[in-house]
Amino acid sequence: MTPEPSWLERLADAFQVEVEPGFGPPTVDVPVDGWVDAARTARDTLGCGFFDFLTGVDELDEGFSVVMHLASPAVGRVDSVLLRTRVPRDAAAIPCVCAVYAGAGWRVPELLDRVRSADDLYFDSVSRIQVPTWSRGRIGLVGDAASCVSLFGDGSSLAMSGAFTLADSLNGDISAGLRAYEARHRPQRAAKENSVAYATRLLIPATPTGIAVRNFALHLMPLVNAAQRVGIERGK
Repeated sequence: MTPEPSWLERLADAFQVEVEPGFGPPTVDVPVDGWVDAARTARDTLGCGFFDFLTGVDELDEGFSVVMHLASPAVGRVDSVLLRTRVPRDAAAIPCVCAVYAGAGWRVPELLDRVRSADDLYFDSVSRIQVPTWSRGRIGLVGDAASCVSLFGDGSSLAMSGAFTLADSLNGDISAGLRAYEARHRPQRAAKENSVAYATRLLIPATPTGIAVRNFALHLMPLVNAAQRVGIERGK
């Protein structure tokens, strides 16, 4: 019996390129003029009917890298791919893939129409409000309202531990219980917040030098992964 081809093999066959395993979903580089065709190939040939996100990376003098994450959900697993292209800084435009994913239903057609007709798209920043205390009298902040750290995770674990702490702290006087809950739970949030702040400065630098260092480190990731694979093979 012929074994079923792996996801990497299917990607290589669909896009006629060599796809190397690495950290996270495999990445396929495509030219700008093949952007829409690549999305259609992922949808029709690989079953990537789920459009997850589209984002961009400032590559300074090299222009912008634009990446979209497409997924093919299956029973027990989710196969996905990152399609990446590069656009020059003085011509930062890319074909729209709206038509490829136009049949998603719900309010998607309406939203896509509004994207097409918009003169400009507004991308909001991810912000947090720092408050000196989580409660005032009998009213308190819980869950993400109190201890959301970032978009990188830990929200669910902090919410569950916070719920346990809150239930354990509420014993009669609600105001005193909310203050006790904050006194116990805020240090857990602070510890994770400090580590996330460090990671954020690395991944989302605020200076051109920081961007260049981050991009250089990301370009080294395939070499690091290859070295790890060689080390594993030699250790067998």
